[in-house]
Amino acid sequence: MSALEYTGQTEEAILSTLHSGRSGLTTQEAEKRLQEHGPNSLTSHQELWSDVLFRQLKSPFLYLLLGAAALSLMFGEMIDCIMIVIFVVINTSLGFYQEYKSEQTLKLLTGFIKKTSHVLRDGREVTIPSAHIVT
Repeated sequence: MSALEYTGQTEEAILSTLHSGRSGLTTQEAEKRLQEHGPNSLTSHQELWSDVLFRQLKSPFLYLLLGAAALSLMFGEMIDCIMIVIFVVINTSLGFYQEYKSEQTLKLLTGFIKKTSHVLRDGREVTIPSAHIVT
């Protein structure tokens, strides 16, 4: 059920739908639901350096510049061709470096995030890992 489907309902109706109460779930019920539905977490996607590089090479602007380099070569403008290719290599290298370092920094910062939540269990507010939140 999406969050919008709950907006018109009363508190009692929502709690009934979720099979819960004002005092929250019991510890046993929460553990049972966790076993049944699994942890409440997103899967982390590992970003490989090759993925970042191929993403840099998929730029339409890059293809336009390579086409211009090919035309320059066909018309005998060797210096123009070399300059365009150098620009493409520098642009791709800098883009790759920035994006890859950003991915590594994001991975590092994710480790510092405190992933806990306050929930009601057995009528008491407790702090649990966010992955253990169940519906």
